[in-house]
Amino acid sequence: MKKQILLYVSALLIVFTACDDKGIEPVLQDDSAIKGGYRVVNMRAHLGGDQEVPVAETKATGQAIFQLSKDGTELSYKLIVANIENLRMAHIHVAPVGSNGVVVVWLYPDGPPPMPIPGRFSGILAQGTITADDLIGSLAGASL
Repeated sequence: MKKQILLYVSALLIVFTACDDKGIEPVLQDDSAIKGGYRVVNMRAHLGGDQEVPVAETKATGQAIFQLSKDGTELSYKLIVANIENLRMAHIHVAPVGSNGVVVVWLYPDGPPPMPIPGRFSGILAQGTITADDLIGSLAGASL
């Protein structure tokens, strides 16, 4: 189950109106967190407009921080952005690099419709926990 979510998270593109994934770097906790094959897994992605499809010219940047629970049933996240303008939404898509894919989970707001933030925004955009119940699109009904 954990391998499945790691595969999905590694292949996902986090899409903002003007920001997207630049690569997710897994960071494992120390050995004390690894017990009986279960471990907490931390992942980070730098966000920028150059991964948007099509590429967006923007000064917006950000970080997406994820932590998969030891039992693999919860994926906690925090989205931190800077200099993003006229933000509407943030969600995760499943797609190969350079392609648009279907939305599989909403991060901001919690679901449709979009919740625009007019003007320039910097700070914590969203934080929460994703469970299997939050998955939509091609992952609806799947487990983390």
